Amino acid sequence: MRSVRLLALFLAAGLLLNAGGCRSAKGVATGPGGAVPVAMGTVSKGRLERGSIVSGKVAGAVEVNLVPKMAGKVAHVTVDVGSRVRAGQVVVRLEANELAAAVAQAEAALAAARSAREQAQAELSRAEAALEQARTSFALAQTNLKRGEFLLQQGALSQADFEAKFQTPFVNAEAGLRQAEAAYEAAQERAGGGTAAQVAQAEAALRLAQANYANSIITSPISGVVTARYVDPGEMASPSAPVLTIVQMDPVVVEVGVGETLVNRLQVGQEVAVRITAARSEPYTGRVKTVSPGADPRTKTYQVKVEIPNPDGIIKPGMFAEVDFGGAAEETLLVPRDAVVTRDGKTVVFTVIEGKAVAREVELGDSDGRNVAVKAGLSEGERIVVSGQDRLSDGTPVTVTGGGP
Repeated sequence: MRSVRLLALFLAAGLLLNAGGCRSAKGVATGPGGAVPVAMGTVSKGRLERGSIVSGKVAGAVEVNLVPKMAGKVAHVTVDVGSRVRAGQVVVRLEANELAAAVAQAEAALAAARSAREQAQAELSRAEAALEQARTSFALAQTNLKRGEFLLQQGALSQADFEAKFQTPFVNAEAGLRQAEAAYEAAQERAGGGTAAQVAQAEAALRLAQANYANSIITSPISGVVTARYVDPGEMASPSAPVLTIVQMDPVVVEVGVGETLVNRLQVGQEVAVRITAARSEPYTGRVKTVSPGADPRTKTYQVKVEIPNPDGIIKPGMFAEVDFGGAAEETLLVPRDAVVTRDGKTVVFTVIEGKAVAREVELGDSDGRNVAVKAGLSEGERIVVSGQDRLSDGTPVTVTGGGP
């Protein structure tokens, strides 16, 4: 009975094999006579796409943490997170009543100093006019004195008349000149020394008071978007902590780290494709902005910044980005990477001659993951097996099912 069961099992197995047809060791159906079905392709010239895709994060082209120059209580915050600001816009004010009063006091002191200087200038002008008048009077008296001396010598004038008409007027004119000179020097010293120094001092005091007051008004140095706010009215601001963070959103940059094999292929200004799927499906066109000359000691990569226009503000800092630095190799013979197999320790591709697979040893070059460059072993235009090659060895019968004869 047991032998009958075994015979029935063998018969069933034979029927199944006949029904399934001939199959390879890998379970793939063969063609008539055990031929392996293959698809063919052509060896052609092309360029390897040596694109290097590196992941990174979007950041603002410029990010500023606004820190006050002085401590003080916050009076007003004119913006909030998400607010767009322009360069020079007032964003935070500190309470500054005392500083404003100091400015007013300094302005009054300067006005007084300038008034005193103007008075001194007027006095100097008057002293200068008086000095010119005294010089004229002295010159005239000196001329008359010489004429009187001549008349006295000739006996045409008495001593009394000479003294009264010529000598005394000369002495008085000379004294007037000395007095006018002294008055002019004093007026000149007041106008050019004391009052000028007072004005300069008052101007300096006003500039200091204005600077102190200006420190209570915090403005944005860039145009951008407020990404963080750290204070509210009534709280104390300190020079040791920021009050706002503002990020320039147009353009933005993508910061990535590249390896040593890629960094020397990059140039500032080079166009690259940047994919930011959170913003849109199509890639953006960016430009290499900076390439670090030294590697990061921790990551051993070189930092590269790629700048992207962002006029509509869709791209946000922190978004994930992929930068394709592209760059194609020189034109060379190419075959599909999957067409290359190893047989008996040799790298080969298969051609088909008279219905049989022929192994061709090849010397390969670079690969981009899809195609591989062939340095030797094949010629342009040759037909090679691109599908089914995994089941082939030299001399295996084949039947071409795709890619032509």
